Amino acid sequence: MLTSALSVDSGFLVLTRHRATAREKTQFPALANALAPLRVPVYTMIISYKGISPQIASTAFVAAGAQIIGDVHIGAHSSVWFNCVLRADCYYIRIGENTNIQDNTVIHVTQGQFATVLGSYVTVGHSEVLHGCNVKDRCLIGIGAIVLDDVTIGEESFIAAGSLVTPGSMIPPRSMVMGAPAKVRRQVTDQEVARNNEHWQNYVEYKTQYLCEEGRKN
Repeated sequence: MLTSALSVDSGFLVLTRHRATAREKTQFPALANALAPLRVPVYTMIISYKGISPQIASTAFVAAGAQIIGDVHIGAHSSVWFNCVLRADCYYIRIGENTNIQDNTVIHVTQGQFATVLGSYVTVGHSEVLHGCNVKDRCLIGIGAIVLDDVTIGEESFIAAGSLVTPGSMIPPRSMVMGAPAKVRRQVTDQEVARNNEHWQNYVEYKTQYLCEEGRKN
């Protein structure tokens, strides 16, 4: 059973979650209940900065360990997964609808110059760095990719795992991009676009189940 509690501590909005292990519940139920308040918590940090608070849609999901800081907007049915950092302390971050940002990704900006804007239906794989870039709708950014300042990635493009997209790059729509430095290799096929649609749809289902586990039904 997953339990959660929302509190405010020193200006931080904190969501605390913990889960009793199967062994505790079946073999030591009384002990599990007694120790539950003492369990080391995992925090989701929603942090205001310079009077600006993150704006998160009620149907969005932010996983344990994530930190959302400052001028961040997250759209309906989007999800930010475990241990991501979205830090909009010196410019803004915008996340569209039905977009997923997977575990350990870092999103930041360049002061007063390059915001980070992700469109809708975007899949951002695990352990990305997105910095001051613009990613249009229905893109897929592969695991471990780095996308730097003043980059624009056109609609329905794929950035391959491990790619380094250098500052100022303009990626046309439906491009398959690979390498370090990254280059356009070919056009994305209809089958690849369909597969990416499966990715974002899967993550909408995942986030819905996680919200149900927390007692929310969005």
